[in-house]
Amino acid sequence: MNHPPPLRPELRARLLAAARLTPAAAPGAWRRRLTGAGIFAVAWAVLAALALRLRVDWPELAVGPVVETVAGLAGAATLASVAGLSRGRTMAGASVTRLGAAVTIAGAGLLALVMLVDPHGPSTRWFGGAAMGRHAIPCGSIVLALGLPLLAAGLAPLRGLTLARPGLTGACLGLGAATVAHLVVRLHCAIGGVGHALLGHLLEALPLMAAGAWASRARLLERLADRAARARRRASSSGQGS
Repeated sequence: MNHPPPLRPELRARLLAAARLTPAAAPGAWRRRLTGAGIFAVAWAVLAALALRLRVDWPELAVGPVVETVAGLAGAATLASVAGLSRGRTMAGASVTRLGAAVTIAGAGLLALVMLVDPHGPSTRWFGGAAMGRHAIPCGSIVLALGLPLLAAGLAPLRGLTLARPGLTGACLGLGAATVAHLVVRLHCAIGGVGHALLGHLLEALPLMAAGAWASRARLLERLADRAARARRRASSSGQGS
C-alpha cells in the first residue's frame, strides 16, 4: 500500500491549525464546486469563440495542423487544470512533483506546438519587425481578458482550503486558464508566424500564472467573499435598525 510522503513539521502544524478554523463542508460540496467551475469555463470559452468568430481564412486551412493545434492546446489546458485542482492524498493540494511536472510538460508542449505547428492558408496575414509586435498587442489583450475570469473560476473551488503549495497551485491554474484563452484566440486570429504566436498568444500565460500564484497565496477570493459577507451583514443590520 502506498502512503503519502510525510509532511514537514512546520507545514503539518500550519495545516492542522488551519483545519481547526475551517468549517466543515457539506457532503458533495467539492463536486458541486468543480462542476460549477467547469460549466462556467466551457460556457465562457464557447461564448467568447462565438463573439470573436472563426478566423477569416478558416476554409483554407489544412485539417491536420488545425486538429493538432486544437488537440495540443486542449490537452495542455486539461493537464494544468487537473493538476491545479487536485486535492492530493493529504487534502492540501497536489504535490510539488505533480504540479511542477504539469507546468513543465504543458509549457514545453505549448512551446513546441507554437514553433512547429502553424495553421495557415493563402489569406493568412504575415508581419515582421515592429508590425509584428503591434499586431500582437490586440491578441495578447484578448488572451488576458479571457483568461482572468477563467483563472477566477479555477481558483473558486479551492476557496476555504488550506493548500500546502498555494503559489504553485495558482500558477498551474493560471497556465490552464491562459491556454484555454489561447485556444479561443487561435481559432479567431488569422495572423501567421511563430513570432506572432509567441508574442500574442503564448507569453500571456506568464502574467496569468503570476496572478494565479499571487491570488492563491494571498487567499484573494476568501478575502473578497468575507468582505462581501460583512457588507451584507451591515446592510441587513442597518435595514433592521431603520
